[in-house]
Amino acid sequence: MYGSSKQSRSAKVGKSADKKNRKSKPKTETVELGGEKVKFQKGGLKKSLDVADDYTFKKPELERLKSHDVGKKFQFKGKRFTMDEKLKKQITLALTLMGSKK
Repeated sequence: MYGSSKQSRSAKVGKSADKKNRKSKPKTETVELGGEKVKFQKGGLKKSLDVADDYTFKKPELERLKSHDVGKKFQFKGKRFTMDEKLKKQITLALTLMGSKK
C-alpha cells in the first residue's frame, strides 16, 4: 500500500462533497400576533400545498380550504390532499396575516 493513511481517497472526497450537498435551514419568520410572538417557516404553506414559490394565495381561496375538516380529503390545483392539523394551522396563520396588512 502506498502512503500511511488507512482512509481511502474516495472517503476523503466524500466528506467535502457532503458539505456541498447539505440543505440549508429553512428561513424562519417571527411575527407578533395578539402580543404573542409566533415563529413559522417561510413558504411552509406553499410547500405543504405543493405550489410554486412565486404563487400568491388569494383570501377566498384560503377561506375555502379552511372550511375542510381535519382528516377529510380535498383537491387543490388538481392535486389531492388530506387536511391535517398542521395544514389547518398554516392556512389560519396565512389568513390572519392577510387580514393584518392594512
